[in-house]
Amino acid sequence: MSEKWANPEDYWSTIGREAEDDQDVDDVPTTVMDRIVEQLEPERIHGIEFHGSNGRAYYGVVAYSGRHAGMDVLDLRTIVVDLRDDVVKVHDNGLWIPRWTGAAQTLTSLVARASNDLDPNSSTRDSDPLITSAIDASAEGILAHEIEDDYSPGEAEGWGESWGNGQGPPEEVYQLVDRLEEADVPIERFSRLNFGEKKPFERYANRPVDELLGNYGVETGRWDHSHDRILGGDPLVIVDVDYPADAPIEALPETFAVSSASGSDERAHHYFRMSTLEDKQAVYDHFETGAVKPGWGDVWLFGEYVVGPGCISEDGEYTIVQDVPISSMDAAGLIDLLESSWIESEDEEEEDVDDVEPGEALEDDRVSVDVARNQLEVEVPLEPGR
Repeated sequence: MSEKWANPEDYWSTIGREAEDDQDVDDVPTTVMDRIVEQLEPERIHGIEFHGSNGRAYYGVVAYSGRHAGMDVLDLRTIVVDLRDDVVKVHDNGLWIPRWTGAAQTLTSLVARASNDLDPNSSTRDSDPLITSAIDASAEGILAHEIEDDYSPGEAEGWGESWGNGQGPPEEVYQLVDRLEEADVPIERFSRLNFGEKKPFERYANRPVDELLGNYGVETGRWDHSHDRILGGDPLVIVDVDYPADAPIEALPETFAVSSASGSDERAHHYFRMSTLEDKQAVYDHFETGAVKPGWGDVWLFGEYVVGPGCISEDGEYTIVQDVPISSMDAAGLIDLLESSWIESEDEEEEDVDDVEPGEALEDDRVSVDVARNQLEVEVPLEPGR
């Protein structure tokens, strides 16, 4: 970053600057601030705040005075600055910010500054814009970043740090929603994932489709620890096959399935609806976990998410491999399926409880069965499938 434009006091005075006598016009650095002014053509910028980030993409609001439809207006616009790809976008959409105190406070200060600027007797009328940030990033540094590549703002793809499928969720999400509704499974179960990744941007948001911006996760529900039950009456269970050669694929009922981004179509997320909520509870009670691990994959009862169909990550694309109705399973059927296909891990096979002295800790931090049951009278869950 050039020190010439590093101070916020320099911003307003350098807007529309001309090349010095000994400097070629093409050599004048273009900054993020220049791009914002270029897109808005404001009469005055009152301030800019940043309230969110993801990687090198930053999200904020600009408050400015300008003209729209022949009227003098005070406008607040959301802005996205992607320093990785040198993309600066000022959006035409309505204003929205995250629901947290820091974002609200910076926006409040922005509006207050604009209010002062509009007062003809205000001491701030001729001051530089208010530049502030609610996140751990320098607003001055972001705005002073020099743009190296020429581009047209209208051609910029996505929101920076690509969500994986551009703006909005991939079309496949609507196929999933149709199947969920068909199976009478709640559809407000989506969370946003990081741009172009499978890591979560948030958890348990329970968003509807129209609030998704790109890559998304499908939540399997949450556990109510205070009442020892599954929250929200959620019957969805997802069987995640990682090792098809060992998994009971032939025994799985045909159901809606989405392939993982890496591997074959057999490595897939199989969506099931438990026949009743009591059945889902019974599976949890049997294995005493919401994430059952039979050795060839995972069975997610609650507390986890899978990447939704149509998403794109660094590993590839998640595609629908079986667009059929979501099948139902009862507790007895799922428990039998898992126990009959259970694969002992090497650690489990090598470790013999009979060879452990009472009170001696096992490698997986369990206590020997004799001590736990007889001496301490503590009920210790056995490994699933035994």
